[in-house]
Amino acid sequence: WTMICLRPSQFPHLHYSEHGDDISRGRTNEMVDDMSDLIYKSLVTVISRWNEIAHYFDKLLTEKSGLLCPEYHDSLLTDDENFSRSKKYFWAIEFLKEAGNSISDNIRQTQRFVEFLES
Repeated sequence: WTMICLRPSQFPHLHYSEHGDDISRGRTNEMVDDMSDLIYKSLVTVISRWNEIAHYFDKLLTEKSGLLCPEYHDSLLTDDENFSRSKKYFWAIEFLKEAGNSISDNIRQTQRFVEFLES
């Protein structure tokens, strides 16, 4: 059998190799096993990327210093004349809507693969 992995250019190349002692290590190199490995490694990469995005949003949107300074905290309730805070939050909300669609698609694809394995 041959497995072709189509991936975005920014996605890391997941290496595949066979070793002489695979059977003694419990690896049969069956197509389903190797597909499972590929999907597992891909999902770990995707989860890592989502964690990076979550940390970015935490830094971008969290006003931690506002908890200790009441005046600064109160200033967060209004925006400047350029609406910079509103623009940032609008961008974040729109991005998260699109991200939600992508996450839902990832979950659907994973469920389809699990159903395939169970059949």
